[in-house]
Amino acid sequence: MPQLIVVVTPAKVADILANHQKWLRNKGGRRADLALSDLTGFNFIRADLQRAKLTGAILCKTILVAADLREADLFSTDLCDANLTGADLSGCDLRGAYLRGTVFNYANLEDANLRDGTLLISNKDDGLDVVGHSHDPDGLPLADLSGVNLNGARLGGASIIQTDLTGASLAGANLNAANLRNSNLSGVDLTGADLSGANFSNTKLCGANLAGAVVHGCNFENAELASAQLDDVDLGQANLDGAKLVRDLSELDLDVRTVLHEHATWIASFGSQGQRADLNGSTSTTSISAAST
Repeated sequence: MPQLIVVVTPAKVADILANHQKWLRNKGGRRADLALSDLTGFNFIRADLQRAKLTGAILCKTILVAADLREADLFSTDLCDANLTGADLSGCDLRGAYLRGTVFNYANLEDANLRDGTLLISNKDDGLDVVGHSHDPDGLPLADLSGVNLNGARLGGASIIQTDLTGASLAGANLNAANLRNSNLSGVDLTGADLSGANFSNTKLCGANLAGAVVHGCNFENAELASAQLDDVDLGQANLDGAKLVRDLSELDLDVRTVLHEHATWIASFGSQGQRADLNGSTSTTSISAAST
């Protein structure tokens, strides 16, 4: 545990939250200040922590399901293995936060700030100490951000390596120079996002929507972009070495492969064998088009 971390009792936390509610309602009280507090394993389900100060706090394995953390100060917090499913973190400061194993399923992080950051605390020698949270990485799962709302989030320079962002919404987000290598972004909404200089090497972007995104200097090396929407995207200055832009036939459903095989036979035999493909009303049109490009 980092030095200067304060161990607080559940009773103390309850008192702080009660006063915080009064403060939020302009009825006296005071803003919750749990900076540098050890809140490991605490239960904050549906707690109202909006605008609370949690700078440098340890929230490891803390339950924050459906909690209200709007505009909260979570700078350099330890959220290792914390559960924030359905929490509202819109506009909060998550710079330098440790997110190993953190669950953000369907959380709202709109306009949140997840860039790098370092917390410095003055020491008794009039110097500065760096507050950091270290863990043994072996066996720890990675952050789960599937389905989260990150619209407009400030993620410039953020490290989001090997993270599950399946189905997340990052429309208009700033991912300038962010590192997302080895992450799963299948079905992600990146419309109008700034991806300039970002690293998407070895990522899965199948079915992602990048319409209108800025990808100047973006690294898509060995990325899977099959069936991704790239309308109004200029890939001229992006690195596409080894990138997969179409789907292999072997990856299509058996019924789709059968239709394509019969159609190929029909063409080769001038209509005497096989069968002409009929795609009217087919739900697999997108897949077939991508495979035959």
